[in-house]
Amino acid sequence: HTAHRRFTVRAVSTGGPVVLSVAAARQLPTQGGSTGTTGSTGTTGTTGSTGATGTTVLGPATGLYNHLVWSDDFNGAAGSPPNPANWTPDTAGGCGNSVSTSTQSLANASVDGAGHLAISARVDATTPGAPTYTSAQLNSRGHFSFRYGRIEARVQIPAGAGLCSAFWMVGDSPVVECFPTCGEIDVAEAIGPLPATVFGVLHGPVMGSSNDQQLLSTVTSATPLTGHYHNYGLVWRPGNITWTLDGVPYATARPKQLPPTARWVFDGHPFHILFDVAVGGWPGPPGPASEFPATMRVDWVRVYD
Repeated sequence: HTAHRRFTVRAVSTGGPVVLSVAAARQLPTQGGSTGTTGSTGTTGTTGSTGATGTTVLGPATGLYNHLVWSDDFNGAAGSPPNPANWTPDTAGGCGNSVSTSTQSLANASVDGAGHLAISARVDATTPGAPTYTSAQLNSRGHFSFRYGRIEARVQIPAGAGLCSAFWMVGDSPVVECFPTCGEIDVAEAIGPLPATVFGVLHGPVMGSSNDQQLLSTVTSATPLTGHYHNYGLVWRPGNITWTLDGVPYATARPKQLPPTARWVFDGHPFHILFDVAVGGWPGPPGPASEFPATMRVDWVRVYD
């Protein structure tokens, strides 16, 4: 981060000349000018109002969204469960027809003692025959939801064929299984075959679609995103959703961009948050070189209004 129009970069090498080139310098105006590989963070504020299904923050329709209203830093002893006031492990799974089973076992989802949530996909050694897999999905439904604002998480995605890692949101509803009418916003979805690419996706009602995918956007890094921490986020306003990678916007969705048979279902009601790792489904099956356990680590997640 820099507050100056000019700055100096000094490169030191013992192996010969160093050539440094800058392809672009970007500033995110709505977030106070965060640049580089780490997104900006807001200041601590008050929590939102309490509703019937936990804390629900009804953020303003417009604004800078720099006021922190909810967060989790995943502190705790190694092997302990993530804060039960924020998360429930459920038995569902993402990424299409995955072959992994989501469990409530601490072997699949726990904090690591170093301030990270660890979600691990593992080979289920108790099942004979072809390999089967267990993993976990954490869900803030009934604990925390929000409407409009900025959400961001610092995540390390695992590498490996057949893996699908996701940080996403689903609209609240009195009916738990309300897909696709309540809407799904994938903040970041990554698959093993494309380690340098992250996907931002909208799912909602659309005629003729097998998975109700309304819009898919991507950004591809010059180097693999897997195995390193990056900040994945989005800014959510009425009729406008913008995805960010390390604080830099890379795609925006608006109602007019959806297919003619699609319905925009992302305004007016709160969404809750999910993290999961799945095996199989959209990225295909794991390969001989895939290593298990495969662990996605979340350093923190924050919501601003």
